[in-house]
Amino acid sequence: MMTNTLRILCAALLLALTAACGGGKATSKWEGAPRAALHSHNDYAQQEPFQGAFRAGAASIEADVFLVDSTIMLGHDEPTGQTIRQVYLDPIREAFRQNGGSVYPQGKGLQLLVDLKDGAPTLAALQQLIEAEYKECFDARHNEGAARLVITGDKIKPEEFAQYADFVYFDVRPGVELTDGQLDRVALVSDYFGRYSKWRGNGTMKAEDQQKLREAIDAAHARGKKIRFWAFPDNPHAWRTAVELGIDFVNTDHPADVAEYFQLLGK
Repeated sequence: MMTNTLRILCAALLLALTAACGGGKATSKWEGAPRAALHSHNDYAQQEPFQGAFRAGAASIEADVFLVDSTIMLGHDEPTGQTIRQVYLDPIREAFRQNGGSVYPQGKGLQLLVDLKDGAPTLAALQQLIEAEYKECFDARHNEGAARLVITGDKIKPEEFAQYADFVYFDVRPGVELTDGQLDRVALVSDYFGRYSKWRGNGTMKAEDQQKLREAIDAAHARGKKIRFWAFPDNPHAWRTAVELGIDFVNTDHPADVAEYFQLLGK
């Protein structure tokens, strides 16, 4: 059976050969594309939550949460035995202190995308917890190297954004109407890839599907926001396609593989 490393290496070599055979056209396209960052989707379900994605240099890590009594628990369909404090907040604070005031070395920060399953009560509890114990490392408004808390899950309406502390940011869908104040609280635009295409990561995506994606990407960038698409195909060809389209975050369940793939390509 082919190992992950061998599979990724073969994909990288195949793309390099394709570029060479095409007279450098593919290489030129890649060199002109923006560099996407890694988003570790449903990271709490990984074999090593947080730590694996952190070693891979993930710029964004996702955690789904429930409020159980007064404890914020991780989980997608139901709470697990893991808490957000143990798996994410404590390691983020440790990294922040070890790196002299940034989550990653050289002043690089991290986006913690939290999907609220219970809504406002969970966010209120999370805000209180961060204010009491972790505020120093979640001050992304004044420190680019800090962690940025971004709330997703469509549980908090834009008109409610101002009710929360200024270190709390939000994720919205494309086309949502926002006031200037509400837009200031938005860190990310996210959408379901299936709304744009049925492509599965093999061959070339239809031109009309690419155009629809680019329109959404351009609209987000025009508002000064980054964008990601959940349920985007998760294989080497799709990762490269995401970068070439200008998607800001490569949405993946395999952050170490994505990091290795880009490293092999020298990108």
